[in-house]
Amino acid sequence: MRLWHALRALGRRAYPEGVTPSRRLPPLQPVRHLPELDAYIGLWVAVKDDKVVAKGRTSTELAEELFRKNIQGAAMRFVPKPSDREKVGLG
Repeated sequence: MRLWHALRALGRRAYPEGVTPSRRLPPLQPVRHLPELDAYIGLWVAVKDDKVVAKGRTSTELAEELFRKNIQGAAMRFVPKPSDREKVGLG
């Protein structure tokens, strides 16, 4: 029980009265993808030097296309509908 009380006391110091972890950060606003990608909604695209260099219906199809065209260093991503929400993880 002593450990529980110690952890509880630490938690109280980390978050002052009335402040919870969810209240510390402002709500996130949606981020819209680049307008240039509107033609590729629902597809996987590879972007290099701010240009779409390949597209595919699946990530595997896109990777095969990049290999076929011998394109290296392109960033692959899925282009969702504007109404879809997506989570981005860092780390």
